[in-house]
Amino acid sequence: MYVQGSSTIFLYFLVLIHLGKSMKVGFLGGFVPEVDANENGRAYITCSFKNRDKVLQTPAWQRDGKTIVLGKNNNDRFYTVLQDGVIDSYNLIIENVERTDGEYKYTCVLLDNEGNIIIESLPTTLKIKQLPGLQYPAFEPLKEKYQAGSQIEITCFTEKTENSVSTLTLYQDGEKLNAYDADDSYQKIKYKFIAQVEDNSKSFRCHLSNSILSEGRNKTTGLLNIQFKPNLRKDEYKVEPDSEQILRIKKPSKANNGSSLTCIVTNDVGSGSSTAVLRVLKQSPPPTILPPATEHPKSPIDELTLAIIIAAAGGCSVLIILIIILPMYYRYLRNCLFQPNIDITGTQIAQPDIYFEPKDSIRPPLPTPDHVEQWRISVGIQVSPESNEHSYTEVGGNSSKGSDIIYGGSINDAATATYRSKSVYV
Repeated sequence: MYVQGSSTIFLYFLVLIHLGKSMKVGFLGGFVPEVDANENGRAYITCSFKNRDKVLQTPAWQRDGKTIVLGKNNNDRFYTVLQDGVIDSYNLIIENVERTDGEYKYTCVLLDNEGNIIIESLPTTLKIKQLPGLQYPAFEPLKEKYQAGSQIEITCFTEKTENSVSTLTLYQDGEKLNAYDADDSYQKIKYKFIAQVEDNSKSFRCHLSNSILSEGRNKTTGLLNIQFKPNLRKDEYKVEPDSEQILRIKKPSKANNGSSLTCIVTNDVGSGSSTAVLRVLKQSPPPTILPPATEHPKSPIDELTLAIIIAAAGGCSVLIILIIILPMYYRYLRNCLFQPNIDITGTQIAQPDIYFEPKDSIRPPLPTPDHVEQWRISVGIQVSPESNEHSYTEVGGNSSKGSDIIYGGSINDAATATYRSKSVYV
C-alpha cells in the first residue's frame, strides 16, 4: 500500500514537470533577420509571445541593447507599438524611416517586475530602400555662351541609391535623346552634339524615375547661348537696335550704274559680308517737298455757332415729329372712345329711349301663423312720359286665403318722368 502511494506521487510529479516544460514562456513563431523598409516610409517588426504572464511579465523593444522609449527617443526618432491581446503580439512601428535606421539591430525582450530580461529574441535589421535626394536630378553647369561649331556636352546626374533602381532620361523639345551612361561616383547620363545656329535659346529636360518613387521628377537647363558670325544675304535685311547700318546715295546718276556695294559685319566670332549691284534705271526728278499743313485753332465764336446749329436742328426735328404724330394719335383715340355700336352687318344699333330701374323692397316682418300681416312687394319702373300703355303684373302664388291676386297700374301724365307702380300682397 505504501509502495503504491509512492508510485502515484512520483507519477504526479512527472506530470507537473512535463506540464511545466510545455507551459514555458517563449516566442510564437520565428524572427526574420532582415525587414524591408522604404526611406521616408514606415517599418514594421513583429514579435509575439506564448504562455506570457501578462501581470508579472512586460514586453519591450531594444535597439543595440538599449530599451526603446515609445514616442520620440533621444535621437528624435519616433517609435510606436501595435499590440494584439488575442495573439499577444507586440509589434514595433518606426515612422519616417531614415537611412541610419538600417545601421541598428532591434530585439524583442520580456522583462520581469525588476526589469531583468527573461527571454530575448534574435536581432532584426532593416533593409532600407533608398530614395534619391530632393535636389536630384541635377545638371552639370553649362557655359555662359558657346560658339557655333563647337561641341556641347549636357550631363544629368543623381546620387546612387541602395536597394532601389533609378533611371535618368534626357529630352529636348519633348523628344527623347540617345544619351549614354557615365561611370562615376554619381549615376550620370551624357549627351554631346555640335552647336548650330538653330540651337540658340534651346533647353534640355532631365527626368528621374525610381522603383519606389510614386512620381518622377524633372529638371530643366537654362537656355543655350550660341554665338555665331553674321550671316548676311542679298535682299534680306534684319534691323536690330544699335546695329543698323544704312548707306544712302542722295543723287544716284547713270555713272553709278553697275557699282558693287558690299556690307561687312564683324563680331567676336567672325565676320560676314553681302554684296549688291546698283542699277540706275532712270534719272528721277528731285522730290517736291510740301510744307506741312498748319491747323488754325478754333475761336470761341466758331464753337458757339456750331452749338447753335446743332440745337436748332434738334428742335426742328422734334417739332416735325409732333406735327406728324399728334393728329394720328387724336384720330386713334377718337376711333377707340367714340366708335358706335354696330352689328355683324355693319349697321348701327339704335339705343332704346326707355330704360328700366327696378326698385324692390320687402317690408319686414315676415308673416307668422299667429300674426298674419300683408307682405307687400312694390316695384317701380321708370318710363317715358309719352307712353300711354298700361302695364300689368301677375304674381303667381297663394295668399293667406289661397287665391291669386293681380294688380295693375297706370301712367301719370302730369309728371315729366313718372313711375308705374304695382303692389302685390301675398
